[in-house]
Amino acid sequence: MAVAGARRGRPAAAPGLRVERQVSRGAWRFARRSEVAQDGSQEDREYMMSTENLYETWRERFREECRKLGLDEGRKRGLDEGRKRGLNEGRKQVLREVYEARFGPMPANLVAILEATDDEARLKSWNVLAAVGSAEEFAAALAAGSNNGG
Repeated sequence: MAVAGARRGRPAAAPGLRVERQVSRGAWRFARRSEVAQDGSQEDREYMMSTENLYETWRERFREECRKLGLDEGRKRGLDEGRKRGLNEGRKQVLREVYEARFGPMPANLVAILEATDDEARLKSWNVLAAVGSAEEFAAALAAGSNNGG
């Protein structure tokens, strides 16, 4: 029984994901190669060779596209992570500047807690507290934050 889109015994492209298509094409190549090797005509062998060349070209392009997508995704993740780190470092710097402008030099124990913290929400709340709270409230908030995995 012929399937719509089938050609010379080749099944139509499998529906679904690209991976499914890739697997079905690989299985088809293996089965077809076995058939041609056993009793194929010259026309079948020529068709098989041209199909294999097309398949290899497609496979190389697919690999290259996947590699490019992977590199692009890696770059994007790296940039996002870099931006996040940069923003947090900026928040820490501003927090120290606000604290020092209001209360004088920040004690070493608070500096250590601050530098060990990468939680964006915590840094934002500490910035507000440094701007409007007292030195004691600020120190208590940092100490409490460091006890909660800050």
